[in-house]
Amino acid sequence: MSGRGPTPLATFWLGEHYCGIGAEGVHELLRHQPMTGVPLAPALVIGLLNLRGQVVTVSDLRLRFGLPERPAGLRPTTVVLRTSAGLLGLLVDRMDEVIDVDLDRLERPREDLLETGSDLIAGVLDLAGERLLVLDPARYFATWPDASSQHRSGEGGDSIERATDPSARG
Repeated sequence: MSGRGPTPLATFWLGEHYCGIGAEGVHELLRHQPMTGVPLAPALVIGLLNLRGQVVTVSDLRLRFGLPERPAGLRPTTVVLRTSAGLLGLLVDRMDEVIDVDLDRLERPREDLLETGSDLIAGVLDLAGERLLVLDPARYFATWPDASSQHRSGEGGDSIERATDPSARG
């Protein structure tokens, strides 16, 4: 036991899955907002948000974890994270609360926990009978395709940086 003490996690729901992410990396929570689509972006990039002049690239966790589409009428929340690449957003079904947990109690996730994306789960905590999936955002963003990877259109082409950089347009 490392004796780290309690760690705050921002918790949320993704379908039937109760998830958490380190609260220290959360910049802001946004109610559902319209996004600008990005042609030729990797499939995980569903759009861009303008957050007071800052461009936020947004991804839907449902896509990464192979979950079905969000039910009609359910408006997601965007969790905006501070990363080394700038502000990045993750769509979740609904936010819950910030809780303090002991990460020394993390257990390894089962391989079959989710259809895809189990590798992005740092561990699982049992909280009074509720299973909390602790996500590692560094692993999540490390899996994003680069400019040479397949894009939604199935063609190569501009990366998200090129698509959002006005000086790069011909």
